[in-house]
Amino acid sequence: MFKRQSIILVIFMLCLSGCGLGKEKLVINDREDTIKPLVTIGDSRFTMQIPQGWDYQTLGDFQNFGIRVYDPTNPDRTIFFYGTMSPWLKSEGAKSFWIWYAQSGYPGAQLYADAPVLYDASVAGLYYSFDVFAAFAQVYGIVHDFYSFSNFEIIEGFSTSTAMAPYAIDETTLRLNMKGDNDYPIEAIVTATLTDAMSYPANGIDAGYYTAYRVSGIIAPTDDMIYHQELLTESLASFQFTQEYIDQGVELIEWGTEQALQIQQTLNQTSQIINDSWEYRNKVVDAANAEFISYIRGKGYLEDPDTGEIFEADQSFVDNYLKDPNQYNRTNLVPLESGAPGYGQPVTGVIGN
Repeated sequence: MFKRQSIILVIFMLCLSGCGLGKEKLVINDREDTIKPLVTIGDSRFTMQIPQGWDYQTLGDFQNFGIRVYDPTNPDRTIFFYGTMSPWLKSEGAKSFWIWYAQSGYPGAQLYADAPVLYDASVAGLYYSFDVFAAFAQVYGIVHDFYSFSNFEIIEGFSTSTAMAPYAIDETTLRLNMKGDNDYPIEAIVTATLTDAMSYPANGIDAGYYTAYRVSGIIAPTDDMIYHQELLTESLASFQFTQEYIDQGVELIEWGTEQALQIQQTLNQTSQIINDSWEYRNKVVDAANAEFISYIRGKGYLEDPDTGEIFEADQSFVDNYLKDPNQYNRTNLVPLESGAPGYGQPVTGVIGN
């Protein structure tokens, strides 16, 4: 009788083992959002929805109004919009002309003498010279914490068009790769409308200037952007001038009603352009950046080849799992190979406690 009970017990234990019972169950959690839901901010001039806990700075008025929204815990999370950035001189010759003109005592010439030269009359050239313009603006009393575009690589560009296209030299939207602290990958999608605002023949050169409109974009660490691009773009699209502010601008002849409405229209178009650019992006760079991020964060990725699900976990757990998958209730997970496209995809969940 005792032997029979022992045999039954052994068979029962084998059954439990074969059914996966008695194995450690993988606990899979949702990935914690690094960017919180949107809340409404504003004053008598505008309203906008921004991520909860973020700060904002404004500058200028009416068509020169600008705003930067950012996460104070990580300013590389940023949304920005500047109605105009001007003037940009067309050449060193133009700059020399305005310096001479200013020295001759011509009122207002010093502003143009100090203005930056846009050596490459394109949206790319604008962002390469963005920090120079920011320094120029601050010399002229603009107190504002502009985002720094001092070091970036253009991943790809998208030909785009807004209601301002008939006046534009260039309206390209750019996808940028940058580096934050500890070389942490940062991604930006930026755009603008660059126009030839004025031609002014002088001494055989064009001493006129360019003006950039709707200078705007979204910026985030790469592993934020892949999860929150839609939220950041929604925030940008939510910006709206109040009717009272529009009426005030019309009364002061700062802008016409049509111009005020066009600003709102082009901003809505800008948000759609950023969405489209993200949708049709080259995802190879995403995968390379995500793989590097996983390395510096001490994380690894496991994939279920049957379902295509991808899970993030501490690298120490991944190493332990691969030694003996049979100790867990899911035994078929495999590590992502270096360069795998899966690195650039949102994870299904995070393996943890």
